Amino acid sequence: MSAAQQVLRSRALGKVLSPVKDFISPTPTFLLRTALSSHFNQEPPSSLLSKGSPIPQTNHLVYFPPHVPETLLYQDGHNSEQSPGIGYMRTMWTGHEMEFDENPDNALRIGDEAVMTEQVIVLDDGELTKKTNESGYIKMHFMREYTREGRTTPAITEIRKLLFFKKGGISNGRCEDLPANNPKEEVDPMVDEMLDEEDRIPIARRGTNLRLHPAADFRYTIIPSSILLQRFSSLTYNAHKIHYDPVFARKEGYNGCLVHGPLTTVLMMNALQQHLGKDMKFVKQLLTRNIAPLVADHPIKVCGRKVTRKQAEPRDEWRLWIEGTAGSVAVRAAAIFV
Repeated sequence: MSAAQQVLRSRALGKVLSPVKDFISPTPTFLLRTALSSHFNQEPPSSLLSKGSPIPQTNHLVYFPPHVPETLLYQDGHNSEQSPGIGYMRTMWTGHEMEFDENPDNALRIGDEAVMTEQVIVLDDGELTKKTNESGYIKMHFMREYTREGRTTPAITEIRKLLFFKKGGISNGRCEDLPANNPKEEVDPMVDEMLDEEDRIPIARRGTNLRLHPAADFRYTIIPSSILLQRFSSLTYNAHKIHYDPVFARKEGYNGCLVHGPLTTVLMMNALQQHLGKDMKFVKQLLTRNIAPLVADHPIKVCGRKVTRKQAEPRDEWRLWIEGTAGSVAVRAAAIFV
């Protein structure tokens, strides 16, 4: 590790970011449901959630927008407070872990005031494959806790996982050049623990058309339009140009704007809810891993399969995934019910 990287590590690891307070209005949830309705052939919502109603699980992703002025954004719109700096200007979302508290008194509800606290819990550097001819990347994990006012136990604990590259550190966004596809890349133990042998897939490489669980219990084909991405960027106050500026995205080596990592989580949960309907249970844990980028205005398939664990206390789990072009797996997840 270079001297500069040692300084970076000492400054950033354990760093506590400014807390973000929010009023849990019914409007963000209403707008998110409206944005998704056309893509899942659902009726748009006709009324706002009433005061005291818990927000749907994972809808916290459209609350707690960053309180960052434009002067603290990079030229590409990324939040400089969530970056290692020193030249690592390209960002990639690689997944997150969520744990939801089962106590209904701690749930985020319409009309609540709540706070999100955040700190850096992982900061590590690594080497890319030789073909990139770049110095490497920095891995950062941010732990967030979402707590309603007057409570001490978080309603939701979330770990966000990102990679940061130096300019030019990704070659045209191809899967084989991404760190998640480096043969030396360690498997995320939290996600790996939730996956059976039949669920595990080898690292994707160019020319490989991997498929996960072809016998899905559900498979929804949707097109994440540029309009949907624009709306999600607005709801989350996400100014990163990679999601709404096609000229910028092409300069970065992609075929178009990229679908937000958190949006892929919302799509999978919405598909699961639509499939199960009234049989939908409370999700205790949700683990995701984003393997390859998804481009706006291209069809994708949001899929799921039920898994029943044979344990002392059997629990229902769902394997969720998103298939991109030609059926290749771009995102995979495990949802564990109470």
